[in-house]
Amino acid sequence: MDEPTLIGAAPDLMHLKRKYGKLSIVTIDRENDDGNIEELEFVFKQPDRKLMSAAAKMAKEDPLKSADVIIQNCLVAGPHEALDDLKTWLTVADQVQEMMKPYAARIKNF
Repeated sequence: MDEPTLIGAAPDLMHLKRKYGKLSIVTIDRENDDGNIEELEFVFKQPDRKLMSAAAKMAKEDPLKSADVIIQNCLVAGPHEALDDLKTWLTVADQVQEMMKPYAARIKNF
């Protein structure tokens, strides 16, 4: 299996993994100003319960603000300035929601 890397000036992913634990890398393709497709990578740490609780409370009034809180608190590497673009932010927010889905579980009744 290939080890994950970041495009361009890559931070040390193993250092980030040791510091934050489990990481998720979100890669998106977007069209730049020249009409070419560029690949952007964002590295996220897993949110803790305290952050998820705060985001859940906020989601009732403003779901976008809730997603933004999670992104801003969990993004550990990547082009932060790229998130100023709404389509990029929406794409990243969607992927962050996917990575936070709970594990599959089963119940057995006896």
